[in-house]
Amino acid sequence: MRLSSRQNGMKIWNMKALMTAMLVSQTVSAAMPQLDLPETGWHEIPQVFQPYLTSKASHLEYNAESKFLRQFRVNRLLSRDSHVVNIEWNKISVRKDAPLEIRQCWGIFVSGGSCGKAIVSPLPTHYSPEGELDLLKYARHVAYYNGLAVSRDVFVNLIRDKDASKGEMRKRIIETTRNTNKTYPNSLATIRKDQRKDIGVYLVLGIGGEKSKNAALIQRAAEELRRMGFTSEMLMVDAELGSDYNAVMLKEMLAQRLPRLKKVVLVAASKGVADFITFFLNHGESLSLREREKVKLMVSLAGVIRPSFVANYVMESKGVIPKFVKTTLTVTGRTETKKGISSLAENPWEGHDPKGIKNLFPNMKWLSMPAVPEGLDGVTHRSLWEGFLKTPSYRYAEEASPMDGLVESAASVLPPDTGLQELIVPIYGPHAMALGYYTANLKVAPNAHRDTVDKVVPEAGAEMLSAIFRALPVSLVD
Repeated sequence: MRLSSRQNGMKIWNMKALMTAMLVSQTVSAAMPQLDLPETGWHEIPQVFQPYLTSKASHLEYNAESKFLRQFRVNRLLSRDSHVVNIEWNKISVRKDAPLEIRQCWGIFVSGGSCGKAIVSPLPTHYSPEGELDLLKYARHVAYYNGLAVSRDVFVNLIRDKDASKGEMRKRIIETTRNTNKTYPNSLATIRKDQRKDIGVYLVLGIGGEKSKNAALIQRAAEELRRMGFTSEMLMVDAELGSDYNAVMLKEMLAQRLPRLKKVVLVAASKGVADFITFFLNHGESLSLREREKVKLMVSLAGVIRPSFVANYVMESKGVIPKFVKTTLTVTGRTETKKGISSLAENPWEGHDPKGIKNLFPNMKWLSMPAVPEGLDGVTHRSLWEGFLKTPSYRYAEEASPMDGLVESAASVLPPDTGLQELIVPIYGPHAMALGYYTANLKVAPNAHRDTVDKVVPEAGAEMLSAIFRALPVSLVD
């Protein structure tokens, strides 16, 4: 099949981005030990790690065939104490005082990879009809062959090229987060106060609604926007039902609100993004073109832009943990929540032209803020209740890539061929992204979470949104 000039252009862009990502990974791995691991069977932990292991258990083995997160065991079948004991991957680690290259290599090893192993190239099936690399498909491919840690690093480098601002938006938000007195002269925060009431900022929560950890955070963000003079509120979609149901609610709510406004910004967290995508694609044309042209920006906070394999595990697996989760929801009177979780495993783009949103909402730009796992092993260690789902979800999944505890990072950016201008600002940490970091030393909400590491503080919502509005350029809503 002959590629069009556009497809050839996308291929060239993708190859440049891939070369950059691979060069960065190879530079990092150059100083690491070069492991030559077997591909089948159980084997002793590589000797290079032995002096640095925190666990002194003898006969420690790993399964060479395990993917994503290694399986470990203590094998004493040949000793007097004859038995085998399985050990979870997160119970074994190298000491914190081990050389950095050893700790990095261990992270790659425990996440299913091998230090020094070449990064797999994308397959033809990883490209879209227009020749754009599908980051989710490729991230899963790399995770399967090179491990989660390498896949995470490749993804981070690829989104630097995919980001329409080429890192400028991230730089600005970091600066306004670090300095609360900093306001960029062309930012949304500089819009004249008498014009702000004509700009609507509508926020939608994810699964759990007002009972979720992000609820108070989003509520405080809406309050801060109203204090600044913008028209703002939380759109109260159903906290438990699926995106199909909520999309109809959004259709009715926006039809009532858009006529009295000049410009609209939509902000959603987690499942709220899937609700909006379903609305855009299934009900967007219910609004007049005049109203649709008012929608200027969509902000996705750890959004479920594409299906969640964790949700699929919870709803489809017959394992103990999924049964416990579903039973708990039933006995606590939250049976309907299962419909919401089930919808997270569905693909809102299926059956639609990927350019459908752009065609219906021609002025919309998109800001994706994916949560990216921060650990050297390609997983997040800052997650709250969702932490116990990590290991069994990866064990169950045939295809998976680095996730924030509930959603794959690559599923929190737009799929290929949408035609939408997408800005990307990654946050390192868990799905409850207020607990995350922009850099290794800069929290998303450094004042609200000054001494808090495992609990979302409501004030973080206002702090985070204030920094974003003092950074985002007015051109995004023009």
